[in-house]
Amino acid sequence: MLSLPAVFSQRPVQPRQPAEGPGGAEYCCSGVMVVDSANAAGGYWIYQPAEVLPDTAPLVIFLHGFGCYNPMIYGKWIRHLVGKGNVVIMPRYQNRLLQPRASEFSDVVAGSILRAMDYLRQHSDTPVGFDRPVLIGHSYGGVLAADLLLHFSEKKLPKPAAALICQAGTNIFRGGRVRNYEGFPGDVNLLLVVAKNDLLVSRRISKQIFRNTTHLNNRDMLILNHDRRGRPPL
Repeated sequence: MLSLPAVFSQRPVQPRQPAEGPGGAEYCCSGVMVVDSANAAGGYWIYQPAEVLPDTAPLVIFLHGFGCYNPMIYGKWIRHLVGKGNVVIMPRYQNRLLQPRASEFSDVVAGSILRAMDYLRQHSDTPVGFDRPVLIGHSYGGVLAADLLLHFSEKKLPKPAAALICQAGTNIFRGGRVRNYEGFPGDVNLLLVVAKNDLLVSRRISKQIFRNTTHLNNRDMLILNHDRRGRPPL
């Protein structure tokens, strides 16, 4: 018979990365080439496959969270995106925590994206799909991604094809937030990701976006629950 301590110590292991599929371990590119032009707000990082790809590479614009302007925080995520054949632009919109002001973030991001796209047009050996980029925004970056979906035209940015808005929130700050998100393009593919126990940014903005975007043809919200019984706990 197994002892009780042995039984309780056998916690279920979290699932591993699947072998295939969008989140799977099948990669077309093994190396990542980095362009670091992010010494200050308004700069950018570019991550692209080290190999020259024969086909046009999709463009992903990755917006970091508040204070998360060290790209190592998102290293595995970015490596996964590049491994799937994407070119990733990561704008830097902060010099430090309180500079520039939050009300300036959106304009700083837009300028950074335009500069990074100009660089790619001049220097990338792989053709890049500039016309329909995908937005990924985490935390404050999720709020800024939503703002870009509303104002891409006036900021002279290409119309996004899709957006992944992950745990969007601004905490005590107001910059980048709007009263209503009904102006999202109707054909954008939208996925909102929220955490059930997120006490830092809550689910308020994501729920507002979801309520305001009933006109979208393809939208969904994914709620992440905690799992303290599995190994490692989530």
